[in-house]
Amino acid sequence: TYYAAGFAAQREERIKQSLRHFEQAAGAYMKTSPPRRLRAADARLRMGLIYSVVLEGEDEAERAFRAGLALLDGHEQLAGAPLMIGQLRQQLIQLLDAQKKWGEVRDEARALIAWAEPRGDGAAVGRAHNFLASALLNLGDRAGAIAALEKGITALEGVDGEDALRKMMKANLRALKKK
Repeated sequence: TYYAAGFAAQREERIKQSLRHFEQAAGAYMKTSPPRRLRAADARLRMGLIYSVVLEGEDEAERAFRAGLALLDGHEQLAGAPLMIGQLRQQLIQLLDAQKKWGEVRDEARALIAWAEPRGDGAAVGRAHNFLASALLNLGDRAGAIAALEKGITALEGVDGEDALRKMMKANLRALKKK
C-alpha cells in the first residue's frame, strides 16, 4: 500500500518519495467506500511531521495538519478519531509556537482546550494551557499567562507521564508570580 511504502521510503531516507506515498495514501483512503478518514488523517499527520521536522517546510506542514483535521471534522465518533484529532492539533500548535505565531498559537490552544476538556483529556488540556500561557505572555498578557499555567497544572494533576511538564509549568508559574 502507499501508506506502507511511505514508511519504507522514510526509513530509507527517501523523504520526497515518502511524502509522495503518504499523499497518495491519503487520497486512496478517501476513495474507499466508506472513506477511511482516520487512515487518511494519519497519512496527513505523517506528512506534516516530515515537513516540519525533516524538511523545515512550515507552510507545507501546517497545510498537512489542517488537512488531517478537516478530514475528521464532524467524524469524531470514529474509533481512534479523538486521539488523532488531539495529535494533529498538538502538532499544529507546536509548529505555530516554533514559528512564534503567537496569535495563532493562542487561538489553536483555546480550540484544543475547548475540544479536549469535554472528553476528559487532561494531558491535551494541560499541554494546550502551557502553549496558551507562552502565547499570552508573548502577546503581553501576563495575567492571562499566569491563569493558563494554573489551569494547565490543575489539568495535569494525576495524568500519567506528565510529571516533567507539570513541574516545568509550576516553575514557570513561580517565576511569573515573582515579577
